[in-house]
Amino acid sequence: MDYKKTIYKLLRVYQLKRWHNAINIKKIENAHLSQYPILDYIKEYPGCMQKDISDNFAFSKAAVTKTIKKLINSGLIKRENNKQDLRQFDLFITEKGLAHIKQMKQAFNCCNMMMFKDFSEDEIEGLNSLLDRFLENLETDYSRDKTPGILMTEIKKLEKGEKSDE
Repeated sequence: MDYKKTIYKLLRVYQLKRWHNAINIKKIENAHLSQYPILDYIKEYPGCMQKDISDNFAFSKAAVTKTIKKLINSGLIKRENNKQDLRQFDLFITEKGLAHIKQMKQAFNCCNMMMFKDFSEDEIEGLNSLLDRFLENLETDYSRDKTPGILMTEIKKLEKGEKSDE
């Protein structure tokens, strides 16, 4: 069986979805694809710190710092001194940030609607079932509870020839 075609198609779907999302996001002032997961995380975890974001996503600390500065300058989030450790800062979403997230969700939804156009509920359920099987086959006891950031760190270690934490 030739898996290459199937894997290529999965990667191509990911690439095209990302491309369409990038085009739709460009229509929103000061918006960028990488902002959404960070804004959504801050909304879900008010008072989180930059380190929390770095640990939970496959973003470098430098990239998170740069994005956080842009989000603060745009008025989408605010930073307050941590009450336990004044050297640390807690992050909070602003009303403007909530509106920005809503706009971004609408932009993403345009792509989702395009992607699933003419699919029946049964077809979507069947696809989800297949994807669940992919995940079940690929997940290990080690990887199951790891964030993308932790898994990316593991990949980098393996690429450098270092021993994995597994």
